[in-house]
Amino acid sequence: MSDVVVVIKTGTILEGDGGVSRHAQVLQCKPGLHPNYDVVLCYAPASTYHPYVTWDYNHSTGGLSTGHYFDNLVEAAKDFESRR
Repeated sequence: MSDVVVVIKTGTILEGDGGVSRHAQVLQCKPGLHPNYDVVLCYAPASTYHPYVTWDYNHSTGGLSTGHYFDNLVEAAKDFESRR
């Protein structure tokens, strides 16, 4: 059985699970502290009041966790820069 690694990059549209991540677009991404994780900044139109989100992205599962939600890109970008 081989390991599946899901690569994410700027411009990727997330499939999501029917929640806020559904159809979210990756605006920026960078390596996280763990080699299996990235930090992503996304525009998530399904989140009406807080459409800018930073998440931890797991390459093995394609899952997102530890979301921080913002109503504007400036604050979301600041959070993205500070996250590891």
